[in-house]
Amino acid sequence: MQDRYAGDVGDFGKLGMLRCMEDSGLKVGINWYLVGDESHNNDGKHIGYLEDEKYRGCDDELLTLLTDMLETGTRTVLEIENLDLLNTQKYYHERIIEPKIQNGTMRSEWHQNAMIAMMGCDLVFLDPDNGMLPKSVSRGSDKSIKYVLPEEIMDYYEAGHSVVFYSHRTREQLAVYLERFEDLFDDVERKGAKIKGITFKRGTVRDYFFILHEEHAAQVEKGIDRILTSKWKQHFEIIQIPNKQIIANTILPIFVKLGEFVTEILEAVKRVAQSEDVQIFFKGLLGLHDIIKLGAENNWVVILPGIDVDICGKTQEEIDQYFINYIEQDNEIYETIKERIVSSVLLSEKNNLLNQIFSAIELGHYALAGMALSSTIEYILALDVGYDEHRIKKMIEDFKNSVGEISLDEDGLLPAFGLDGFLTNFSLGTNGFSKENEPKFVNRHWVAHGRMHRDLTKVDVYQMLCAIYALNVVIETEQRTKNLN
Repeated sequence: MQDRYAGDVGDFGKLGMLRCMEDSGLKVGINWYLVGDESHNNDGKHIGYLEDEKYRGCDDELLTLLTDMLETGTRTVLEIENLDLLNTQKYYHERIIEPKIQNGTMRSEWHQNAMIAMMGCDLVFLDPDNGMLPKSVSRGSDKSIKYVLPEEIMDYYEAGHSVVFYSHRTREQLAVYLERFEDLFDDVERKGAKIKGITFKRGTVRDYFFILHEEHAAQVEKGIDRILTSKWKQHFEIIQIPNKQIIANTILPIFVKLGEFVTEILEAVKRVAQSEDVQIFFKGLLGLHDIIKLGAENNWVVILPGIDVDICGKTQEEIDQYFINYIEQDNEIYETIKERIVSSVLLSEKNNLLNQIFSAIELGHYALAGMALSSTIEYILALDVGYDEHRIKKMIEDFKNSVGEISLDEDGLLPAFGLDGFLTNFSLGTNGFSKENEPKFVNRHWVAHGRMHRDLTKVDVYQMLCAIYALNVVIETEQRTKNLN
């Protein structure tokens, strides 16, 4: 957590969730996992929800208190604590000190002080910047302060607390993403814990994982039920977490009796294959392959987290509408893309043009905006890679390989797949400009020569916005990597 995030849409969601837990009868405490404010990005600006009608009726008292706080211009966790949002008033706001400048104050000491502060709480909420420490980040790294350590979670659980911790959803499919928690979940399940997960899906995708003692499970389920049956339900959804223990206990006894009960085994295997846990696992594996094809076959660059893999394989019209709805359903997604492009260092000389492009988009002048966006893509490529196809592909591949080793993109959106396919469609050569030869997707040759037989549409414009966003992130990532080396 950083002070500059205080009161943003993510805070509204998590504080509302915790108040629902408290209303179910639990004593709730918060360890903010506070770190110093960063200045390299625009995180924390997501406060448009204050004027958005879809948040009315969720928790109007909370909405009013956060609105009043933000109007003072002071955004800190201490200000949130002073709002008296929780009955227990149990908070821990001491900052985690970076490993290199600890000055004798070790993280273990910080952690023990936090546990003392949380004494008496049934449910402790841990709010690190990014989530649980991944294997790609060492404990001695300066980045480690942005994560909760698995052993810290276990310490709270073994001290009698149930725990809920924040995790920023990565670009991976759900089954792959959940693998990073497998060791922790296996350990606590062996100790009798129940695991739940819930997602706040506004702005960036924010996950909350519960590790519960038996005596708190019913109250947490009551709190989740309250969320999913109230106005909150449009903002939250359950995370389906596969229970490997259940799957193993179903399959292993079957194979033990294989010789004796062939018919029964076949029926049991069929039931397991149809179970939700197994379907989630295979859906994740197949979904990754399908999403890769969205760029080449459907011209969409996947920059949005949590893409529904069920959209893959549908008609072009259905896929186009899905992406338009995703971008427009929450104006923060569109505004984040816009802000990233307008503030891009690569496009600093095109700032005036970019402002005009977005004005045209917002007025519905898609044909005009599309022509300008096409020239903007050409400008980026000519400026940085000079249409060297091999270098483009290498940059994209290097980016995909390095995403797990770098911090999450500052806007909370990550380009994953499809950029190489989009650029192939965009740069495809032509055998003449007859109407029969016109490609179905935007192509630089047809736009530059003014030979298109159709007007550019909102779909074309949004596809190009996603591509420009992704190009910026890929190129900037390559430049950051060079600087670090």
